[in-house]
Amino acid sequence: MTIQVSGLTKKFKVKIRSKGFMRRVRSLLSPEYQWVNAVDDIDFEIDDGDIVGFIGRNGAGKSTTIKMLSGILYPTSGKAWVQDIEPYKNKKSNAKNIGVVFGQRTQLWWDIPVIDTFILFQKLYKISDADFKKRMDLFCQIFSMDSYIHKPVRQLSLGQRMCADLCAAMLHNPKVIFLDEPTIGLDIINKENMRNFVKYINKEFNTTFIITSHDLVDIEDLCNKVMIIEKGKLIYQGNLEKLKKDYSTQATILFTCRNLSPGGIEAGLLGDTVQISCTNELLTVIYNPQLHQKVTIISEILSHFDVVDILIKETSLEDIIKQIYVT
Repeated sequence: MTIQVSGLTKKFKVKIRSKGFMRRVRSLLSPEYQWVNAVDDIDFEIDDGDIVGFIGRNGAGKSTTIKMLSGILYPTSGKAWVQDIEPYKNKKSNAKNIGVVFGQRTQLWWDIPVIDTFILFQKLYKISDADFKKRMDLFCQIFSMDSYIHKPVRQLSLGQRMCADLCAAMLHNPKVIFLDEPTIGLDIINKENMRNFVKYINKEFNTTFIITSHDLVDIEDLCNKVMIIEKGKLIYQGNLEKLKKDYSTQATILFTCRNLSPGGIEAGLLGDTVQISCTNELLTVIYNPQLHQKVTIISEILSHFDVVDILIKETSLEDIIKQIYVT
């Protein structure tokens, strides 16, 4: 087990902002505070080689959880182990095993060239010259870093800086990597490159990833498991496909047919819980995947109509996440 979390809780003391001039003056002399549960008694386990999507709204507790797992924050209560190390108690030992990328912050030195930061990390993590060269060649091949690796970080675009940050986090080949909004500011090409890079590192070295992202394409493309956090509490954890199956309540199949007429559709052809409509040559079937098998629906339509094309539209992950938040 790569990561184990038990009863992890983090509370912050927040000053209450008073309304009105006199109340504000009074609060300067006698301020009032309240405790806010950023992370509230969560438990989870992550296996070696998993790529886990950590999903939640802004302020739900994602970044706070990652900061505790990376040793930046000390929990109010509960415990966490990363590679059998409590990260907030053994920061140096934990730092050797993890890599962290925060989309809004950089670990690169602002005024020196990117390559100089990488060389500094090589010395810090005691990476051999052969391994360093091998990884630099890989980084340059995937992200075309040759064009900006000798530039100071302050001269890089946001997308270039994000790619360099990701490479810096992976330079020492850590067993666990935390990516907090890793594709923020990236163009389409670099987003695809970053996703392919994560897949390659995961497959080649069995590296475990925890990824937080508001871009659900990242989650669908990369992750085999998901965790959803809301107001500091984990409201779902499990397999991504199971999530889709459990919460998908509506799917659509579009059939393009020859010689289609509305009068040719039998009433109740697929049962009362399935909606069928037709426009010109397009037959639309809307159904609940939890009640009906799409194979059965397709087979039934094929037996009654001259179908030339089929398009299946399943419930998107974005719609499922919205549904979970509402409920």
